[in-house]
Amino acid sequence: MNIVKKAKKYCLSIIDESDDIFSLVTHLPEAEKWAEKICDLRPEADREVVLLTVWLHDVSHYVGDRDTDHAVRSEKMAKEFLEKNQYDPKKLPMVLHGVRSHRNRDVAPETIEAKIFACADSASHMTDIAYLLMMQTGRFEYLAGKLERDFRDVNFFPEIHKMLSPVYRSWKELAKNYKALHLIEKVKPKSEFGFN
Repeated sequence: MNIVKKAKKYCLSIIDESDDIFSLVTHLPEAEKWAEKICDLRPEADREVVLLTVWLHDVSHYVGDRDTDHAVRSEKMAKEFLEKNQYDPKKLPMVLHGVRSHRNRDVAPETIEAKIFACADSASHMTDIAYLLMMQTGRFEYLAGKLERDFRDVNFFPEIHKMLSPVYRSWKELAKNYKALHLIEKVKPKSEFGFN
């Protein structure tokens, strides 16, 4: 089994043990689609590094101290996973940088691979169900900030930014209209949906 498939299996096993019912289960394949699309536009990038970053960037979302940024926790878990699987020590820092910088928060993406993934991650939020879940749980302020950050980060590649501009405007309009409907409800645990 190649290392990307191993990382995918590793990540999905962690999600399977969590209460996540949709967000990462749909987010990660969506991020992978965007990463592949952007890698096609930038063939000089190391696709394996980008795809490993896809499957390892949120691996700690449900593990560890929630007061610590999940990018920091995921970087540590990614390092342990990759070292255990004897991943190329020359490429290891590239993956870890992509994982740590994917939020473009305390560490900015510097390599082409990290920029591709930061863009793919943000693009995937814009074409997946994440924003809708935020609306359904009344997290409109968080959604507004997240939408702006995601739109900023897709600008690593102007062609992606241009492609997603109408989507960005649509999400802003949908959030405004959804909020006016007053349909807010609490997030239900996985067991209430019949998933166990």
